[in-house]
Amino acid sequence: MEYRKHEARFKALSTEKRRRLLEVGLKAFSVLSEQWKLTIAQKRFVLALDETEFESIIVNGNYPLVAGPLEIKLLTRLSWLLGVQKGIEINYPQHYWSDSLFAQNRQFDGLSLMQIILSDEEGLLTVKKYLQSMSEPGFL
Repeated sequence: MEYRKHEARFKALSTEKRRRLLEVGLKAFSVLSEQWKLTIAQKRFVLALDETEFESIIVNGNYPLVAGPLEIKLLTRLSWLLGVQKGIEINYPQHYWSDSLFAQNRQFDGLSLMQIILSDEEGLLTVKKYLQSMSEPGFL
């Protein structure tokens, strides 16, 4: 997974800045996961957390502030998630934002963007890159 690419950037931030990024990112995740009607299992999958990590971080609010692998993974996945939402907002009219995730997509052989997100651990990044390429010609 591409988490290591972001490690130096996140480790360079102070603990307070990383904590704040996690707070803001997790609040955004909470809102988006409700809008997208994700189940608990789907929420865990999108964040790539096991049950214990999900319980500790999402349910109890115990953020992993040690600049270790779990924190880097979570910050990276939250940034991808926000990239997906940004891509939706840039590429689709507002009245279609919710539907755009669940509509069949020719680019993915009729699978929806949400099906791609939930297909494997790289699905979130795949959809982020796809949406970015729609608004930035030559990106891919």
